[in-house]
Amino acid sequence: RGKDIRAGGQQASQAGEEDVASANARRVVGIRGVQGRGEDRGVVDRVVVAAGSLLTPTLLYRSGLRAKALGRNLTIHPAMRIAARFPHTFKPWEGIPQGYCIDEFHEDGMLYEGAAVPPDFAGLAFPYYGARFTESMENYRRTAIFGFLIEETSRGRVVPSRAPLPLVIYNINRADTAKIQRGLVILAKMVF
Repeated sequence: RGKDIRAGGQQASQAGEEDVASANARRVVGIRGVQGRGEDRGVVDRVVVAAGSLLTPTLLYRSGLRAKALGRNLTIHPAMRIAARFPHTFKPWEGIPQGYCIDEFHEDGMLYEGAAVPPDFAGLAFPYYGARFTESMENYRRTAIFGFLIEETSRGRVVPSRAPLPLVIYNINRADTAKIQRGLVILAKMVF
């Protein structure tokens, strides 16, 4: 990115979908939009669209791109987590979120990370309500959250359309299901 900027390239961050790309059926050929200085249009050699793995295909589709590979080969790195309560205090809201990791299983395609989030975010993740939710939040200072993500072989697809959100198709295969099951066993052994 820095090299392209120094060579005269431009960056358009926080651009809306109407601002970014014009395309013929096979490739992006230019940009259009309003960037605070009036209308800016141009044909360019390269366009990098970074709207995330779900919205980039949608943005390119809405811009006219109809490439066969558009939206294919989606990977999401499936992840699981465990919240475990301990007798001592952690204060998980202090410190760096995901500041700790275990990479012992990295060669097996699994990365374990600690998750430290403020109580208001943690409350969104607990599957409880009523008295059990209240008790979980009252004991949050003694709760450690650890999780893992896998490098999967499963592939999905983003089906872009003119609808506000794309259709996401992702079916996890047996090998990845087995890897997640093994990862949960390892994670449970860590906290119990």
